[in-house]
Amino acid sequence: MSLLQEALDACAALARQVKHLEHDKVAQDLEILKLKSRVKKLERANKVKTMKLGRLRK
Repeated sequence: MSLLQEALDACAALARQVKHLEHDKVAQDLEILKLKSRVKKLERANKVKTMKLGRLRK
C-alpha cells in the first residue's frame, strides 16, 4: 500500500507542476502580447518623429 501511495503522491505533485507551468505559459503569452503592442506603439511614434524631421529639413 505504501508504494501505491508514493506513486499517487508523485502523480499529484507532477500534476500540480504541470498546472503551474501552464499558468506560467499563459502569463508569459499575455506579457508577450503586451510587449508587442508597446513596441508597435513606439515604432509608430518614432515613424511620426522621423517624418516631422524630414519636413523640417526641406
